[in-house]
Amino acid sequence: MFNPLIDNLDNLSTQEVEEKINDLQRKYFQTNNPSLKWQVAHLLDIYKIELQDRRLKDLKSQQSQDNGENSLDNLINIS
Repeated sequence: MFNPLIDNLDNLSTQEVEEKINDLQRKYFQTNNPSLKWQVAHLLDIYKIELQDRRLKDLKSQQSQDNGENSLDNLINIS
């Protein structure tokens, strides 16, 4: 998704992305303006997708490290 208000999410840490999500959620529930709610919801979607992508990437790297140590090649001992 593209939004001109968001420059580059790669410059933010995961903690900063989480803080931004919390801040936007608070702002979403503070307003009664439907147009503003739609815009904030769009921003929330962008940040949530970014956070989900980061967590998925971390999980995959963790699994690849675990599989490297405990792969079947290392468990099978043919003597």
